[in-house]
Amino acid sequence: MTKIFSTIICLICLFYPTQLPMVICRAPEKTFSEEVVKVIEAEVTAYNPVKNQCDDNPLITASGQKVREGIAACPEWLPFGSLVEIQDQVYECQDLMSKKYRQGNYFDILMFSEEKAKNFGRKTFKVKVKFVKQNK
Repeated sequence: MTKIFSTIICLICLFYPTQLPMVICRAPEKTFSEEVVKVIEAEVTAYNPVKNQCDDNPLITASGQKVREGIAACPEWLPFGSLVEIQDQVYECQDLMSKKYRQGNYFDILMFSEEKAKNFGRKTFKVKVKFVKQNK
């Protein structure tokens, strides 16, 4: 029953994001229980979904999803849907880094607060990466 309620709330948030408080509209909790495929050292920053930091439509990720908490912009060598754990927080790769950072070990965490993103700054962390399998 709880899963059905959560799904309904998430659907409402997708189509009517201003109708519910942000606390309810958070991304579902993810766990990192599966085996970690790779641990890398990476430079991590934060970004806001605004035009001067994103492409034409800042509310849609490179993978075509609507922006939400728990999304990270990742290098292009990491498939959409892969999970990364940064400082005990799990993010889903659904966006791409800007072109000059797509080849390296760079990650950008989506934050709705400009102040929080600026305060986060640029940091180097050990990042745990869990790849998704791509169906071909």
